[in-house]
Amino acid sequence: MWVYLSLSINTNNYGAYWYLSNNISTGLCSQLGCGNIVSLSYNTISTNVLQAQCTGRESAVTECNLYFQSGSSWYSTLTCSGNVRLVNGSNECGGRVELLYSSQWVSLYDTGWTTQQSNLVCSQLGCGPAVATGSGETPGSALQALCSGAESALQSCSFQSCSSCAANNSRSVTVVCSGGVRLVNGSHNCTGDVQIFLDGTWMYFYFLISYYKNAPYWYLSNSITAGLCSQLGCGNTVSLSSNTIGSTSVLQARCTGRETAIRECNLYFQSGGTRISTLACSGNVRLVNGSNECGGRVELLYSSQWVSLYDTGWTTQQSNVVCSQLGCGQAVATGSGETPGSALQALCSGAESALQSCSFQSCSSCAANKSTSVTVVCSGGVRLVNGQHNCTGNAQIFLDGTWMYLYLSFSYYYIYWYSSNSVSARLCSQLGCGNFLSLSYNTIGSTNILEARCTGGESDIRECILYFQRGGTSISTLTCSGSTISATTQPQTTETTAFVKDLEALLNNSNGQVTKVLNDLLSYLWNSTNLSEGKAETFLNFAFGNFYNRSDNVTDNIESANILLEISETIASLLIEPNATYSNKTLKTQYLEIRVTVGSNTSQILPLVANGNEMKMNSSITQNNGSVSATLISYVEMENIMTARYFKKDNGAKMFSSVTEAFLKQIPAMEPINLTEPIIFLLKHNQMKPQDGNVICVYWNDTGMEKFWSELGCTATYTDENYTECSCTHLSIFALILQVDDNETNNDLTMMSKIFEITGLVFFALAIITFALTSQTSKVNNTSRLNLCISLFLAHLLFLTGSDRTENQVICSVIAGSLHFLFLASFAWMFLEAVQLVLLMRNLRKVEVLRKQGLPYGYLLVFGYLFPAIIVAITAGLFPEGYGDQNQCWLKKDKNLRWSFLGPVILILCANYISFLMIIWHLYFVLGLIQQDLSTIKDVRILVLKNCVQFAILGCSWVLGFFPEVKIFAVLFIVINSQQGTFIFLVYCLFNTQVREQYKKWFGCFFHKKITERTDTQTQSLS
Repeated sequence: MWVYLSLSINTNNYGAYWYLSNNISTGLCSQLGCGNIVSLSYNTISTNVLQAQCTGRESAVTECNLYFQSGSSWYSTLTCSGNVRLVNGSNECGGRVELLYSSQWVSLYDTGWTTQQSNLVCSQLGCGPAVATGSGETPGSALQALCSGAESALQSCSFQSCSSCAANNSRSVTVVCSGGVRLVNGSHNCTGDVQIFLDGTWMYFYFLISYYKNAPYWYLSNSITAGLCSQLGCGNTVSLSSNTIGSTSVLQARCTGRETAIRECNLYFQSGGTRISTLACSGNVRLVNGSNECGGRVELLYSSQWVSLYDTGWTTQQSNVVCSQLGCGQAVATGSGETPGSALQALCSGAESALQSCSFQSCSSCAANKSTSVTVVCSGGVRLVNGQHNCTGNAQIFLDGTWMYLYLSFSYYYIYWYSSNSVSARLCSQLGCGNFLSLSYNTIGSTNILEARCTGGESDIRECILYFQRGGTSISTLTCSGSTISATTQPQTTETTAFVKDLEALLNNSNGQVTKVLNDLLSYLWNSTNLSEGKAETFLNFAFGNFYNRSDNVTDNIESANILLEISETIASLLIEPNATYSNKTLKTQYLEIRVTVGSNTSQILPLVANGNEMKMNSSITQNNGSVSATLISYVEMENIMTARYFKKDNGAKMFSSVTEAFLKQIPAMEPINLTEPIIFLLKHNQMKPQDGNVICVYWNDTGMEKFWSELGCTATYTDENYTECSCTHLSIFALILQVDDNETNNDLTMMSKIFEITGLVFFALAIITFALTSQTSKVNNTSRLNLCISLFLAHLLFLTGSDRTENQVICSVIAGSLHFLFLASFAWMFLEAVQLVLLMRNLRKVEVLRKQGLPYGYLLVFGYLFPAIIVAITAGLFPEGYGDQNQCWLKKDKNLRWSFLGPVILILCANYISFLMIIWHLYFVLGLIQQDLSTIKDVRILVLKNCVQFAILGCSWVLGFFPEVKIFAVLFIVINSQQGTFIFLVYCLFNTQVREQYKKWFGCFFHKKITERTDTQTQSLS
């Protein structure tokens, strides 16, 4: 049966997003004999679809996880090149036409070739319409194409050899395509709304990058947009923004940010879309030999060569065109300079929106007179207005000939507004205003605002993605120092140099004892009240440089590393401005990066990012209502010193991230702030995560006598290939540790677990049958014990057969919820059995013989099953996605969901412990009653002993599950828990005199019946 196929990649626990798997798609095209992949898009249909969930690393679709999705509306549309290609051109969309014919690539003669056939080739390759058809030399064999004009693919034509073509040395056909991309509605051909040619139609285009946790954020992929501008022959990228349009079909490209071409993104149709992308390219003009890209000699790419332009007839209007085209604002100066090499004269009418719209000609008189070439200095595309001076105020950016207010924001994990220091520092430098001091936000009356959404790693505002925000009210206010070097810092620099020289002399005289010198530096810093950034950088470079160069002994290393951490924390604290209500500072060296932010309260502390590691908090994280400073320090290569050997676990572990430190302080007291709820860290992996690896969040525990990595108070709540999210109840020094499981050991444990589980299930079944058949003859109420066995039997059976059914999320969630309920029910029934025994002991003196005692049957059922059902219902209601993950159908570790099981279990175990203490206390007095029947006392003692052993085997054995990384505990946990059924059968059935007598009766009846049947058979045969 043929079914529609939908290719998707599921990268995290928060849902699948559509993604182009080049390996799989290329394999499909190759399998179909259709050449290379052109595009993979998605369309809608109402029918059953075969869903292929892939990881992106497969080489064939059969390696993906396949399952049917009924009533699905998405299916994949694949376009392949169809065994045609263009070779020896500037790119894949231009060159000599070649066809794969009889397993050989051959050229096609230009005899009878038409523009329609050129369009056919371009469309088939996803390269838009043909813009030129020509001919060239024919290398090797060639064929003649015979097409009717109605074909939709070149291979639908007929092909034949052409002896006359060969005899006449006919040339082969060449085609140049538009490239499949164009810009429309712009002021010139190198700016405008992006359209892409797909399936014979030009469609509006929209960039979307989905990066983390299915939370999309807008981002400029320089590699993709630079490729577009180059493909269009329009130079470099100036900006990428988004615009709105009336409801129409939009081709949306979801990219990861690592693509080099638009066809590597995942393309799908968005019917009724309103947001489209607008791209501005430089248009083959540039400014060279200036102080930056917005000033210098004007050069034009003309006939594939960069040439200068004579200043003859050049006007200020033309300078403004150049600056606007480069995204550099307006011209502030026009001049002239020496002309190197060839040059042209520009003939412009004054109405052009791009320099390439002018006419250009050679100028012999200019060359004879040694005319100079034109130079232009632009404003830079950014300015500050409404401030006290030119280096502070509201930021404005020049785009498409207009100054617009700018709003810098940071969108990374869901949406957080954030100051990108690298971008802000670049703006200050571009404005000639020295160093970046602060970035804040202000409000303005409703107007059009250009919002720049950045990741924090950009070095230029144009690397952020820009889009129009109509009717916006929030704008950015930037404050720069006003000069690159402050005169007040110079004396500090001199003092710092002298002090560092003293330290170096001390280091040389102490035979390289780094620890002592670092202690001296730390003491000096403790006695300091403030520190400039330049002085701080000098101290850090001295301390870390000498540490890495001179510390050889491992013990000395860890002691010195600990002092380095204290030095870094002290320097970061000295960078905090005690009287500031808002500030943002960054200090970055080759050894570490420090980010310090001050806000009037915790709600103004925005997420901090250092070397790719992030700290996030909300307003309720502390009870402090005053000004707060937040500091994040990310160390480089410190994980090579503070290694995983300091992690007290016996299986293989290694460092999986850089070492990161964080702290909060109250302003101006500079006292540490205690957390009232966990703080979130997003730590970047330093290598690819293996599939069998377990990532653990740890902190550095320094007890004075011992230093080690500890998990206490930190939990890994989410992990993907690049990041792990840690939730920590305290602030300290953090890192990630990767534990790689021993596959051979795991396989042995899995096999052992299955064998023991099956054995235990057999004895559980025997015990259940026994309790059910002897319930009327037993002296003791077996209701609790029978239901305990039923719950454990179903739980172990479901765990054995379904705990690894992770391929279907819904089924896995149901299995996890059922296991949660059944195991809780077993503990509830164990507690009820202890309660029954307590009631029995209290009433023992009031009865003559030991007979059935306890709570009514209905009460037992209500508590035994309703109590766990309520807990499961609450857990599922509060955390509907908390059941089942990619490894096992059980409770997820997110948000500490395991405590919805461990909490009730610990509570019941404690209650059972108290119950057995009460039982022992009652038993002591019962044994002292002389009038009590000795057989009754003996029965009670045996019953108490059995229940105590049952409590130890069925309850206390779960404590071993808290230490799965200790192999001996893991083995004991598997053996003891899987043999719970065996224990119950032995103690309550096989070792029970009453039950053994019942077994004898059953076997006696069975064999008596067999003997009787055999005798009757023999009698009949004799007669």
